[in-house]
Amino acid sequence: MVLTEDKTGEVARALLESIRETPVLELTEEAKGIIEKHYGKHSFMLNHRLFGKFEQSLPYSHSIKDRATVYMLVNGIKSGEINKETKFIVEATSGNTGIALAKAAQPIGLPVVVLISRELNKGVVKELENAGAQIVVLNTEICPVPGADGEVSAAQANSALREIKKALAKAGVAIEKNTKAEENELIKALEENNAIEAAKLIAKIYGGFCPRQYENPANYLAHVATTAPEVERTLKEIGANPRLTTLFFTAGTLGTVLGFAQYYGSKSDNSNMPNIEIVFPKEGQDVPGIRTLKSVEGLPFYKALIQTPIAKQVRFSEIDYYKEGKLVYVNTGAGIGHSASLAFAAAIEKIIENEAIAKMLKENKVKEAIQKYGNSRVEMVQAALSSSEPLVYFVIMPDGKEKYIAEKDKNETKEVSIEEARLLVKEGYSLAWVSQRNLDEKTKRAIAERLGIEKGNIDEIGDEAMEVLSAYYGEEATYADALEKLIGRLSRSGGKAILLCPLGKTSKQVADLINMKSKKNLQVFSLLGGSEGLLAKKE
Repeated sequence: MVLTEDKTGEVARALLESIRETPVLELTEEAKGIIEKHYGKHSFMLNHRLFGKFEQSLPYSHSIKDRATVYMLVNGIKSGEINKETKFIVEATSGNTGIALAKAAQPIGLPVVVLISRELNKGVVKELENAGAQIVVLNTEICPVPGADGEVSAAQANSALREIKKALAKAGVAIEKNTKAEENELIKALEENNAIEAAKLIAKIYGGFCPRQYENPANYLAHVATTAPEVERTLKEIGANPRLTTLFFTAGTLGTVLGFAQYYGSKSDNSNMPNIEIVFPKEGQDVPGIRTLKSVEGLPFYKALIQTPIAKQVRFSEIDYYKEGKLVYVNTGAGIGHSASLAFAAAIEKIIENEAIAKMLKENKVKEAIQKYGNSRVEMVQAALSSSEPLVYFVIMPDGKEKYIAEKDKNETKEVSIEEARLLVKEGYSLAWVSQRNLDEKTKRAIAERLGIEKGNIDEIGDEAMEVLSAYYGEEATYADALEKLIGRLSRSGGKAILLCPLGKTSKQVADLINMKSKKNLQVFSLLGGSEGLLAKKE
């Protein structure tokens, strides 16, 4: 350990200061676009506003896990758990916490060892390697669970122990010879497939620090101190009525939700707190970083959550990730990851349900609405109808999708500025709109004027682009056919195009896939910042 006592305060302060407030974007039009394209045309009776808080702007893992990681490290330093005798840091992780630890712990001078699932996405594994973590692969679920199903044999457990020792050796940790008796306890945890307990035992036996993210109060206190106050300020700024607002979370450790529950529960008057909804994938769906409802029941933070004063205002819902979640994952231009897509999908489901409730109320079917959706939901929609205030859906977006794309699927597509795009247009480049939302005439005309192009030279290829993105996460043959169809269309229109979407994320991803696979003479770029950046820029 290189951190000396006189430097502990300085390092702790720098870590805390690295956690800055993350941006919030309104995604109402994105949500309505998905609803109209995939659930049918809607004439909305209610005023809906959907917002996303984008945690990928945080500095270490580019995810919400940076908050808890920093607070657990700082708590470890201040409590003395991390001291001059500490040799390493170890944790069981589905990715983001491990990445954050490996990067945030560098000023402390301690190597990081992570226990991960064999099923973990290759892009995430690559991020862990790039961050400098020593990796031990176990035969567990992606998101570690206490006492996971499927015990392993004694031989497999002993093999895992050898891999742990190899990782420690690579990290420069000397193994004492008198650890045999203690290692039997570790072997038992490995036989039980309990990566969480194994990480704690590794720290205990070999002289390391385990953050214990699944039980460490510093995890949820990070959100009491940072995330919850940020969200409360934002809701006030946008004029949201707390009684008509729902916050959407997914569950990893449950630290984020518990932090919000503690924050609002500590207030003398919590009657005006927003509704909280925790979103889970269907049972049996192993989604990176997300737990199923059944698997959270054994977590310490779950037990603490149901005992908070506001537990009655916390709702649980299950979403079919492979249907609704992936629909959002491939169709939103916001570049959000798996867990954010699941929460976003739940918010979309609530918009559709609230519209159904409003329709039932207009038809005087109050009892039927209460029976189907519950009294509190019906009261909320009634209040929105009578006041004309918006129903606000606020989604915590834990991370982006970049790390989940395998390295072989990445490509350095050039993102061009507005000025570069104008020059390319003069050289004969066309514009191709790749969003699922069709361009209205007013927006198309404004884009054409800004870039100096004829309106008729803006080609709308959103359907083909969405088909490619949807197929990319499915069957290889279907994906190849869809991509060839899109490449053929671009080739027929001259083979030189600037792809454009609302935020610049989807266009970049589509351009990457085209440039990676196409053997034809295509020249494809993506407009940096998308149409919103283009039209917001003052001339």
